[in-house]
Amino acid sequence: MNLWNRFVSFLTALLGWMTKTRARLAADTSGEINIVAMVLIIIVVIALVAIFRSEMTDIVTKMFEKIRSGMEV
Repeated sequence: MNLWNRFVSFLTALLGWMTKTRARLAADTSGEINIVAMVLIIIVVIALVAIFRSEMTDIVTKMFEKIRSGMEV
């Protein structure tokens, strides 16, 4: 779970940074830089999901197992 908590906090920080960067880039008049920055951000998010895919799958599987075991009361 510790790895998952670090991953979630990293994604939260990344989304905050993306929001601030997007607002700052939207005010900028150079559109090409905006497109490149957004593409790079999307690539980073996809890479993170690919890296942590097995951890996320394990966590979701364990959650459903707990739900199913709780329903068998």
